[in-house]
Amino acid sequence: MSPARAFTAWLDRIAGPLSPRRQAGLRWLFVDALFGQASGSFYDEFVALFALALGATADRIGALVGLSNLFGVVAYLPGAAAAGLLRTRKPFVIATNGGVARLAILAMAFVPLLARGPAAAFTLILALRSVTVFMGSTGTPPATSIVADLVPARARGRYFSGRNAAMGIVAFAAAPLAGLLASTLNRGPGGGILGYQVLFAVSFAFGMLSTLSFSRIPEPPAPRRRSRSGGLRRVPGLLARNPGFAWLVGSSLLWSLALSLAGPFFNVYLVQGLGGTAANVGASAGIYAATTLVGQLVFGALVDRRGNRRLFILTGLLVPVLPACWLLVRVPEHAYIINAASGFLWAGYNLAAYNLLLETAPLEDRETGVALHSTVVAVGAVAGPLLGGVLAGTIGYLALFVLSGGGRLAATLVYVAGTRRTARRPGG
Repeated sequence: MSPARAFTAWLDRIAGPLSPRRQAGLRWLFVDALFGQASGSFYDEFVALFALALGATADRIGALVGLSNLFGVVAYLPGAAAAGLLRTRKPFVIATNGGVARLAILAMAFVPLLARGPAAAFTLILALRSVTVFMGSTGTPPATSIVADLVPARARGRYFSGRNAAMGIVAFAAAPLAGLLASTLNRGPGGGILGYQVLFAVSFAFGMLSTLSFSRIPEPPAPRRRSRSGGLRRVPGLLARNPGFAWLVGSSLLWSLALSLAGPFFNVYLVQGLGGTAANVGASAGIYAATTLVGQLVFGALVDRRGNRRLFILTGLLVPVLPACWLLVRVPEHAYIINAASGFLWAGYNLAAYNLLLETAPLEDRETGVALHSTVVAVGAVAGPLLGGVLAGTIGYLALFVLSGGGRLAATLVYVAGTRRTARRPGG
């Protein structure tokens, strides 16, 4: 059986009969995710290491992550409003998330040729990273809206788990390859940065294949109740009418803040504190991807049967334990164990969180709901690294990791307390 026919048969099993147009859309959405994952595997984990190689310090790494994420904060709601004014959403996504954002990744490879000195290099890295985040964030609300309209609600758990599992296979192959490639090329001529430059060029190539795949998706018609006005003035009403969504937004803000407090510094500690290399970083990412694949297989069908809220809470109580496990790490290879557990648990958490967002975001203005959720997550992603960069120099990396775990636990408990009454209602 050909891959296309096998994929169609799988869709029929999980979603029932679908029109050829919708089948094509789901197929290209799947392919888009695979190329997008490949692109991220050659980019995401290596920007901070690239900045370190060009002379950045720990506080500057925190500033790099925090300040670039600030552009995500200011991009989501305008992106939702702009998309609401357009007749179709897909060209807007292609121009922002699939176009300018990925061109900035390619430009990152030329930083050493354009900048003179560590300060200039850091400024240029920050600027290009900010462009990538801003354009990616601007395109996120309409892209998520297209996905929600395209994927049948009854099959979201199994479709997204299958897609995420395939993405995990790609990451399992690509991430260690990226780390090995960077480590090998950095030992040759080029001042220890040639490997990162090559990675960013490869990331751009895969990214453009992702953009091409997304362009082949037949855009589904938006729900008739979908509003096109968007904007901040609608937010209070949306939250008041959708309490489950409101508690998800509040919990996500606290979770993002706690996560971002330590997130940028795990690999920094692996390299600077434990003497690891880019190869160790790539291997960690590969192990994470492998166990993510296992997690997708375990949690995919489970979430369709048991519901998103239960899985969200279960994994939200277990993930916070992982940062504290870094207290036991003595050599870079010990981190592989943490990443193995992390990949499995984060597979369930991310699947449940994304499905909860699609499930609870207000149908009458989904773009604004998604933009609001993404904005509060980005707010935490701005404040967390800036604060973490300061705390890392005062209390140390390990104490910072423990503090991050405590904040994530608090976020989960807030969601449990806030949605307990809603969950008891029929259909809640």
